[in-house]
Amino acid sequence: MQSFWMKNCIVPLDIVFINDDVVSDISHNCPPCKEEPCKSYTGYGDFVLELPGGTCHDMGIKKGDKVDYHI
Repeated sequence: MQSFWMKNCIVPLDIVFINDDVVSDISHNCPPCKEEPCKSYTGYGDFVLELPGGTCHDMGIKKGDKVDYHI
C-alpha cells in the first residue's frame, strides 16, 4: 500500500499506482494542498507514476492497463 499527499505541490497531479506492470489504481487530478490536514491518496502498487493532472483522462490511461517501461 502506498500513500501520497499534495502538501506544497504547485500543480494538480494524476497519481498512477502500478503493481506487477499493471495500473492498479489512479487518483485523478489531485489538487495541491497549502495547509494541513491534507487529503491522502492511497493505492496498492510497487511503483507510482505522477503525471500532470488530467493526463490519464487525456491519454485514456485506465485501471487494468499494462505498463511497459525500461529502467
